[in-house]
Amino acid sequence: MKDSGCVLFFLFVLVCFVAAQSTWKACNVIPDLNETCVTLSYGRIQDEDYLNVLLTVNSVDYLNQTLLTSSFQRTFCLDQNALVSLMDNNSALSSYSQQVNETITTYGYIPKDDYSVCVALQDTQESGSTITGCTSVSATLMCFDSCSYKGTVSYGCWNLSYSDS
Repeated sequence: MKDSGCVLFFLFVLVCFVAAQSTWKACNVIPDLNETCVTLSYGRIQDEDYLNVLLTVNSVDYLNQTLLTSSFQRTFCLDQNALVSLMDNNSALSSYSQQVNETITTYGYIPKDDYSVCVALQDTQESGSTITGCTSVSATLMCFDSCSYKGTVSYGCWNLSYSDS
């Protein structure tokens, strides 16, 4: 029972420093990836506005990036570990594991022109406690000789606000 007081104190402190946040989510089917979702959460923590970008493919998180106001208009790509994990977890991509491993051995990394998945934030504007913008996901999937898929899918535009408590 002694520890429950610490947990309550921690929750009280956390609630005091975090304002309400607003969340937006959109999903699309991208060939060879299937259901791909982007979730954005906008809020304020200790006088800093933040936006959290979450990319899930078939209900598995592959990108979870939190950014501050200064970097809202950016593109965020899966790192090499996330790309390999996505490949291993996806039957349409797993047949390329030998080519991906050879590419990593040859170059030391996976070139974005061969295999990449990125979330782009476009036309972002912040005013007070509101941020607006649009989101897309670009996927370059297994473009070693020819591409399994290469394209950009729009996820639409959003308007997020938080309230100062």
